[in-house]
Amino acid sequence: MQLIGRTPIVYLNKVTEGYGAYIAVKQEMFQPTSSIKDRPALSMINDAKQKNIISPGKVS
Repeated sequence: MQLIGRTPIVYLNKVTEGYGAYIAVKQEMFQPTSSIKDRPALSMINDAKQKNIISPGKVS
């Protein structure tokens, strides 16, 4: 869960060389499930913990 939200960003300098633009891509493959869906899932887990629907000990 500590990896979620810390997705590395890479700038594609060679693709934009000479155009004066920057293209940045996020490497979602470094997320726990290699998906952008990790952030909403973590949000749902945190919300359920706040509402005492689930206990923190059963989520890892």
